Amino acid sequence: MFYLAITLGVGLGLSPRQLSSAELASADAMGALFNSDTFAKILILGGVAGIITSWNSFIIGGSRVLYAMAKSGMVPAWFGYLHPKYHTPSNSILFIGFLSMLAPLLGRSALVWIVDAGGLGIVVAYFLVALSFLILRKKEPNMERPFRAAKSPIFGCLAFVLSLGFIVLYLPGMPAALVWPYEWVMVAGWTLIGAYFFIQMNRGTYESRTPATQKKALFTYEAINEWKVDER
Repeated sequence: MFYLAITLGVGLGLSPRQLSSAELASADAMGALFNSDTFAKILILGGVAGIITSWNSFIIGGSRVLYAMAKSGMVPAWFGYLHPKYHTPSNSILFIGFLSMLAPLLGRSALVWIVDAGGLGIVVAYFLVALSFLILRKKEPNMERPFRAAKSPIFGCLAFVLSLGFIVLYLPGMPAALVWPYEWVMVAGWTLIGAYFFIQMNRGTYESRTPATQKKALFTYEAINEWKVDER
């Protein structure tokens, strides 16, 4: 609702001609609505603060994703190493931090390509989550879950349809189509990397390096508690 309100406010605050020439549409709309550049600058400061907090959450969340994947045998065990003192996935944090420091050196155009291609990856992840939800509801109705959604699968069906619709928007000829060849090459490269690790996971390449309690495919309460005991 918050983002919808922003979109509505920008649409009401600027004319179509102003929108087409605006570099920072939200800030320009804020300045136009309040007839003051001060409010536009305040919004820009708030946006920068929001971006910084997002970076922190991405580093924390991304490192934990790599850590969980390493513990389940999806990626090399190196990513699952815990710092002996702070009990944090230090290798994963350093890896993501290193990539984050290199990214600005690629230039604005490359960053735009990465963000656009990553947007498709996020939507595909949403699509797979919705699909997994529907499959598990049908095949594993009694599986223990940390959180259970409503009994009706309607929300899963809606998420499936909406995410599929967003994927279509990235296809050639659509409004949000990815730039050829740069962004599609990135998507293809990430897909090949994912396929490689998927094949290695099925072969059990990384399983032999992880304790037995870390090989469980489902993150049940019992498995999580066992992992916490092991980490101590």
